[in-house]
Amino acid sequence: MIAAFMAISLLVQEPAPEPPDLLAVNFFSHFCGPCLVLDIRLEPVLPDYTDASIEFVRLNQTFGQGRARDTAAAYGLSDIYEQTGGSSGFILLIDQSTGEILDRLTIAQDATEIRQRLDRALHFAGR
Repeated sequence: MIAAFMAISLLVQEPAPEPPDLLAVNFFSHFCGPCLVLDIRLEPVLPDYTDASIEFVRLNQTFGQGRARDTAAAYGLSDIYEQTGGSSGFILLIDQSTGEILDRLTIAQDATEIRQRLDRALHFAGR
């Protein structure tokens, strides 16, 4: 019976999920004051985007750039990562299909403006 279930489950595969249209890449460090403020401003916004075609990616540079560089490479963002020079305290909104940077979120925006910028980037991403 177990073998039959396993055989059936191998035949019935769910389709691979569609990649998100937008990447929100957070250049972060625990020692970065603006990073912590940006997290606080982003927190009430995140629940509004659970079903949106967006993936939030954190490039944590707290203890050096190695792991963050590897994460960036896994998402195909090595060039963008190198352009930032290891900076932190911002989020780049990147069109997944083109690699184009659509916007940059910083502590200069409040939660309302962050929502507006996310909505605008989602509108243009994947077109």
